[in-house]
Amino acid sequence: MKKSELDRMVADYLDMSLEDVRAVTTVFVELIGDALVGSGGVQINNLGTFTVGVHEPRPYSLYPGTFKKGERAGKKDGVARPICVHFRRAPRLKRRLKEKHDGQARRR
Repeated sequence: MKKSELDRMVADYLDMSLEDVRAVTTVFVELIGDALVGSGGVQINNLGTFTVGVHEPRPYSLYPGTFKKGERAGKKDGVARPICVHFRRAPRLKRRLKEKHDGQARRR
């Protein structure tokens, strides 16, 4: 679902103008982003918890001009530390998802 679809659904549900709802959801998304950048986590009841994780870089042996890895590939080099946003489902959302999908996980 895109933000514009969410805006329309909330406007219809609350019988409000789309412009008012769009302003509220824009501020909401900005505040969540600011909280993730600032404190590294956001918890929303009945939905879940978003946390920021910074993983340690992995050393790779790289040969200049190729992506070859291994002992004989060349000099050791580090790869940039990936930054990820993790999501942990709230128990209520987890129950709802299991009921909806009969406990079956969808494969990509």
